[in-house]
Amino acid sequence: MAGINITEENGLYTITLDIWEWTGLTVNGEPVEAKNQGNIQFQYKQKVPGPIHFIATANHYIVIVNPDNTMFMQNADNTRTYLCAISYHETASPKVVTLHGFISTFDCQVPVSKKSPLLFSQGRMTGAFMTVPVPKPKPLPKPTISKVTPYPNKNWMDVVWGEDKFLAVGYWGESMTSANGSAWTLNTPIGQSDFFSAVVYSGEKFVAICDYYGTEAAKEIYYSTDGKTWTGVSAPGAYFGLAWGNGTFVATGQSNEENKKGIDIATSSDGITWKKQIIITDDYVNKVVWGKDQFVAVGYNNTRTSPDGKTWTKHANKLNLTDLCWSKSLGLYVAVGGAYGSNPLGKIAISSDGINWQLQTTTANAGLYGVCWDDKVDRFVAVGGLGLIMTSTDGADWTVLASQTSSPPSPTTSELTNVTSNQGEFVAVSAHGVVVKIDYRS
Repeated sequence: MAGINITEENGLYTITLDIWEWTGLTVNGEPVEAKNQGNIQFQYKQKVPGPIHFIATANHYIVIVNPDNTMFMQNADNTRTYLCAISYHETASPKVVTLHGFISTFDCQVPVSKKSPLLFSQGRMTGAFMTVPVPKPKPLPKPTISKVTPYPNKNWMDVVWGEDKFLAVGYWGESMTSANGSAWTLNTPIGQSDFFSAVVYSGEKFVAICDYYGTEAAKEIYYSTDGKTWTGVSAPGAYFGLAWGNGTFVATGQSNEENKKGIDIATSSDGITWKKQIIITDDYVNKVVWGKDQFVAVGYNNTRTSPDGKTWTKHANKLNLTDLCWSKSLGLYVAVGGAYGSNPLGKIAISSDGINWQLQTTTANAGLYGVCWDDKVDRFVAVGGLGLIMTSTDGADWTVLASQTSSPPSPTTSELTNVTSNQGEFVAVSAHGVVVKIDYRS
């Protein structure tokens, strides 16, 4: 007997086909690899909430006696309805039965809905549609949030972890390092006209870029093996987004070339020799990240993806995004924004492919500038204006850790420009000399 089981858990669906008669499963246009494990032939587990269209194929042993089913199932407190619509078609030669299914969630009560589970039968095929009541995971202890101002009046724009230290970079080519996020050492500035905007660590060296606020003579990219002593190299432009992945540095910025206003993208294999790849005159991008075997860049009107940093594909969305990160364990990109405009309020969007994005509901009362993921404590932390700090374990449900209206309030009213982490220790920097540490280790 061919069986299909559809379950919902915490807003995410799982589709399981048993070992009998099933020959294929495609979900939202992507084929699912055969599992062939125990009594399971195919299994799909959703990572990002949203509608599902699945196509399951079976061999000629299935006999269809009741070709259509539409099932509505209600959750326990009657606030949400799950819909599963199923239909079939078949070919005579060769004899193939194809099952089409559509699954969606509604945040309302539908009168015809029934309690879980719902069972259905199609000749030799049987199935179930149900929710899985599971206990919520034990929440992590609340973090310790502390503030230091090691060098007042310094303007920090980005921070990264590498070589067993935190490294912050900012205005006027200044940088500082810390082993614990609390005690910092200021390095010798590289120059008064260079304006550090972003920094990454490749595993061998730090690379920092200067953005378009510097002078034309200050179009420089710098590299360092220790985060203290820097060497400048010639750069093909001025940049404010930087990522490292698959043996390539990718820098994104705004072109200053005459009659070519728009996106400027450059690549390098070593952080020393750079090549301009493209100028796109119809938009701007902010930050870029490597994840899921591709680079993804976010901007005001579009996101863009590239397998190598050279060839880019535009995806229109008008989300106004500022920064993003990648969680390998969740298979999820999280982007933040909403920091600019007459009424800046934080935006958070999630995507499993960097192409299709879903805005999430948040209580952010200020724009968001930076976000990162930590594998040790399995959570995102996002930071923004007025000292706003938020956290999430899945990218969808967010909790305010600190703001001007929280209790206790955020330790700073400064605009937090970016955040990084190491083993559960998050460090956020600001354009007003403030450093905030969010420590989940205790």
